[in-house]
Amino acid sequence: MDDGLSFDDDFAKILTSAAIGAVEGAVNAIIPGASMLTSTVANAADSLASDLLDTEKKTTDKIVTNAAISAGFGFLGGMGDVSFVKGNDIVNDGIKSLKKTLKGNHPSVKKTARKSKRKARKYIAINFADNLLQSLTFTTTKSFIDKFGG
Repeated sequence: MDDGLSFDDDFAKILTSAAIGAVEGAVNAIIPGASMLTSTVANAADSLASDLLDTEKKTTDKIVTNAAISAGFGFLGGMGDVSFVKGNDIVNDGIKSLKKTLKGNHPSVKKTARKSKRKARKYIAINFADNLLQSLTFTTTKSFIDKFGG
């Protein structure tokens, strides 16, 4: 490519972003009320990693500015998670249900506990996938803007 970036550079950025998004999704799924903090940190880390992996070296001021702006948008994006109380209840119910599936409990108790576990696993998986997708979208958009937007 004649713009100074190779496929490997972009792929490294995407993989890094995916890893950060996966960690963010896992933390948000386990601690649903932490979305503002995790989004802030994840966006700043994603921006920092992207700038450091970029073949076009940026000044420290530019890197810090990009990270601060990304952190601000992450904070604002994390504010939109108003379902954290419901999510926390789902995860807590799933954790509490673990011991109810053990031997010695009535079959109807075990059945209800298994439903709670499935619901918690589904909630965690959806949050994980959602944050992963958001992170990939952010990185792809940022890469596009960096390449073609100036």
